[in-house]
Order: sequence, then structure tokens, then C-alpha cells
Amino acid sequence: MIGTVGGVLLLASVDAIFNQLEVDAFFKQVIRGLIIIAAVAIYARRALRKAES
Repeated sequence: MIGTVGGVLLLASVDAIFNQLEVDAFFKQVIRGLIIIAAVAIYARRALRKAES
């Protein structure tokens, strides 16, 4: 649950910062997608390590 709240706060913060900087909507979507992909990769790696031990 804490990871979910942290993720929402991170995405909201990134969105607010990009809005202040007037970043293109396409670039915002790309960054948001990269953040989500990184989060899934971290989660999968943790699950694999937990399964191995």
C-alpha cells in the first residue's frame, strides 16, 4: 500500500512540475510510462529474489 501511495505522489509531482515547465504532453506521457515500467521491473526483481530465498 505504501508503494502505491508513493507511486501516486511521484506521478502527481512529476505531472505538476511538467505543467509548470510547460512540457509537451507527449513527453509527459513518455516519462510517465518510463516511471511505470521501472516500478514494474523493480517489483518483479524483488519478487524473484523473494522466491529464490
